[in-house]
Amino acid sequence: MTRHAQKGALLGASGFAILSVLLVGLHISGLLASFDQAAFEWVSAIRTDWLTAFLGMLTFWGGGIALAFVGLFVMLICYYKGQRAEALVIFLTLLSAFLLNEGMKAYFARPRPTLFHLVELPTSFSFPSGHAMVGTAFYLLLAIILHNGLRDKSWSWLIQPAAILLVILIASSRVYLGVHYFSDVICGISLSMIFYFLSRYALAQWSDRHREAPAVLESAR
Repeated sequence: MTRHAQKGALLGASGFAILSVLLVGLHISGLLASFDQAAFEWVSAIRTDWLTAFLGMLTFWGGGIALAFVGLFVMLICYYKGQRAEALVIFLTLLSAFLLNEGMKAYFARPRPTLFHLVELPTSFSFPSGHAMVGTAFYLLLAIILHNGLRDKSWSWLIQPAAILLVILIASSRVYLGVHYFSDVICGISLSMIFYFLSRYALAQWSDRHREAPAVLESAR
């Protein structure tokens, strides 16, 4: 990542931090309630048996159990291949996003929606969505790592669009299934993007230092 791209990553994190503060403020003021209602009306209008089955299956991959197992698997692969920085960044991203999500849920203590639910309601609070907040950062970061490792493959350009589609579907499934409000999801995504851009910046810094070290040793000879 170039210096310009690194600055872009920091700007991205800053921009989403500002957006997240704004969204939390709108949630507290109740100004997002109409969007929550409109989202429920829309998903009710498009509901079909096959879509319910598909999103009911897909939503699992944004949950804590799936993210823990997939995250651990990816970290072990990265560690085995000598990508220690990638393994550490994945661990810190998952842990920090999870802890912040749990803290915000406990602080806001928003009950789950009761209008309808197509799967069993989780026992945790609703705001913000953990699927959107933790899953988005993880899968987008994983896409970057995979893209960098498979850059020489002709189809590598598909990895990041596929990851974006995946996180959109997972986040949307929470509203469709009636277990989250739209505001839970949109705020979760915004917060997640802060972690994503900070992770990209951290990986870029590590990569630059890794490249510069041999150059310094060579010049010292």
